[in-house]
Amino acid sequence: MFPWVVIGKYCNGHYRPYAIHHMNYRNFGGSELLYRDVIPLSPVAHDWVIHGLLSFWLKPGKQRRYPNFFQRLAHGWCLLPLFLKAGVALIVLATVVATVIDLYFHLGWLELLSQGIPQPLKHLVGVCWNYLVSLFSS
Repeated sequence: MFPWVVIGKYCNGHYRPYAIHHMNYRNFGGSELLYRDVIPLSPVAHDWVIHGLLSFWLKPGKQRRYPNFFQRLAHGWCLLPLFLKAGVALIVLATVVATVIDLYFHLGWLELLSQGIPQPLKHLVGVCWNYLVSLFSS
């Protein structure tokens, strides 16, 4: 899930633990195939991300649908090759940077800072809202 986390190898003299996550329970206990039925994850990604945040801390038996939409997205992410993960990460990073730069120049942050008197938060939220509405309506 996290490409920079080393699992299951000796790294600097330490063995990195991992958890085996079942993406589905079709072949549970039978002939499970790696990267089709199960995937290796770091313990944090398994416990806190997949079975925590993405499942709203519900166990698979308590969920209405397992895996849910968010867990399916995470499973797809885990199955992507490293170069595709890097490409997606670069696209997301470039989009965030471009949006921040666009907001920085569009909202006139330089003028706000040069005045020395901070504008009320309500005005800032209103300007951001108007900008987002105009961005998505065009």
